[in-house]
Amino acid sequence: MQLGNSGPMAVPSSQEDAISRVGHVGLSNQGNTCFMNGGLQAMISSRVLVSAILEAQKSKKDGPMVRAFLEFIRASCGSDVYKPGPLKEAAGRRNPRFRGFAQEDSFELIQTVLDGLEEETNLADKSMRNSVVDNTGLSFEASQKAFHDNHYKRLDTPIARCTYSEIVREITCQKCHRSQYSFEYTQMLLLDLPKDQRSEVTLEDLLCRKRTSEVEGYRCPVCKDCVTVTLTERLATPAECLIIVFKRYEEGSDSWSFGRSASRFRKNNISVNYPLELVLSIPATKPPVTQTDEKIESIDKTGEGGDSVETSYPEISKSEKGRDLPSSGNVPSMDEGLKYDGIASSGPELLAKAKGTGQDVAGARTYVYGFRGASIQSGGLCGGHYTAVGFGCDGHFYVCNDSHVTRQDTRSGGSKYQLPREAYVVIYDRVDKNE
Repeated sequence: MQLGNSGPMAVPSSQEDAISRVGHVGLSNQGNTCFMNGGLQAMISSRVLVSAILEAQKSKKDGPMVRAFLEFIRASCGSDVYKPGPLKEAAGRRNPRFRGFAQEDSFELIQTVLDGLEEETNLADKSMRNSVVDNTGLSFEASQKAFHDNHYKRLDTPIARCTYSEIVREITCQKCHRSQYSFEYTQMLLLDLPKDQRSEVTLEDLLCRKRTSEVEGYRCPVCKDCVTVTLTERLATPAECLIIVFKRYEEGSDSWSFGRSASRFRKNNISVNYPLELVLSIPATKPPVTQTDEKIESIDKTGEGGDSVETSYPEISKSEKGRDLPSSGNVPSMDEGLKYDGIASSGPELLAKAKGTGQDVAGARTYVYGFRGASIQSGGLCGGHYTAVGFGCDGHFYVCNDSHVTRQDTRSGGSKYQLPREAYVVIYDRVDKNE
């Protein structure tokens, strides 16, 4: 067995020193738990996330998930194979799916762990956790600030501050051309993949795809008519720890969920080329908000794994005639995908460029990210195996296959390591200094 770093089991007193000593140790398979090992190795690779967990520890507010992850961090500073039993137990408390020893999904495991860390370290007053936002008559900037402030009043934890991306949605009436806006915060960006699996696609291509759809039969509060509206969704502010999920599984022609029999799902094995350095240039569009009588509300979403404070938006279809122009409570969420009459749109609207390929777009804000880790699955939901690759603090890549960890030599003159193209979940840390 080879390790990411060596050192004592105890996390050093200095947080910066602690993060620099976190490596990649082997994780024992407890029985079909390679999905968990792959997800955990990707998470521990994020220095931003590890830093947030250590910062949250200072509040003296914790729970089973926090204690289990801190133990995992301590083990990752050592040199022995670690059995992540406490994390499996903590995940099983939040989601019964993880109590047994069946093959499960790495993405769901990551989401469950993040939800647990977030809830157990949340210092927000419980009375604030169901608060809503009324942005009637507010400018775009004021509306955005109101949603931002409300979100972090409900989620006062370093975990949320580093993992949530801000999504803006614009609903535009095609008759009067007036628009409404709402904002949502999501832990992960879920990206659709092309149906044609014969070619390769880049992460930049997936992120650049415009997420827009037309919906007929909605009553505009300005026109007072049933009109066609255009729904556009784009990334407004990406997270410090950017977690991206490639939607490799689908049921039927246009849906994707893990709540049903795995035999109904098809896997998309298209190769995805993702860079070591990712540069996102986000358009700085700041139009005014239409003044209407409608209120924009932020709604709690409660799932199997426990409470979540992400905003939930039900799906819209053209068959729903005569409804008012959607407020934020009626706009589809990024996690669900925008699907209208069987047509699924893809990706937040933004410009993504590999570093050094061009100048920033006028009026855009640039975010620079470094690759940290990926969870990779071979096979399908009914059978397969998860591995992971992580980028260590020492500048080397580590290939993690349960209890076996192998360092890839990237020194001058050595062979250049190629990131696996079949990644399922990838994690990037923001590395630029611009705030």
